[in-house]
Amino acid sequence: MELAQVRQAIQNTRKGTNVIVEWTRPCDTRKGTATVITKAVRMVCRMGIEYDNINNVIEKREEGTLPAVNAGLKWGTWFEYPYLISHKGKMYLRLSPGTSSLNSSSATFFMDGVETTKGTVIPYLLAKELKEKEDMDCFCLDINNITRLHNEGVEANIPQQKDFPQKVPALSMI
Repeated sequence: MELAQVRQAIQNTRKGTNVIVEWTRPCDTRKGTATVITKAVRMVCRMGIEYDNINNVIEKREEGTLPAVNAGLKWGTWFEYPYLISHKGKMYLRLSPGTSSLNSSSATFFMDGVETTKGTVIPYLLAKELKEKEDMDCFCLDINNITRLHNEGVEANIPQQKDFPQKVPALSMI
């Protein structure tokens, strides 16, 4: 997605609002794999969340599992706080998992552009691709991988690149 489109969605969305984010990215595969494997994800997220105000972060600081004081970003620099991070010439959108009852994420795998099952692609993927992401307080997405960013009032959508699969069907409501 173009930076201008992401910035427009940011401007039109209140901080902390649940939004539906869809992204597609190439998977890291084992050496010698000629097949192009991509993963399309759809997830309810929140934009513009102040990290130190997230309940899980507050609890982790009280328990001592996080430092008492925020140490700042581990990588990159803020381009537009608290939304966009610039790192090594790329732009990343910082998101937090959504609070909506529709918060479950879904992933679809594709081999050479054809939808397939996770079980089919597992033998080709590196171990890091198979790790379950647990206890994420926030995460960053390369804006070039975002295919759709929307809620009831905002729609930022881009045409699919020819080597990526088609979009995952849209939810009718948040």
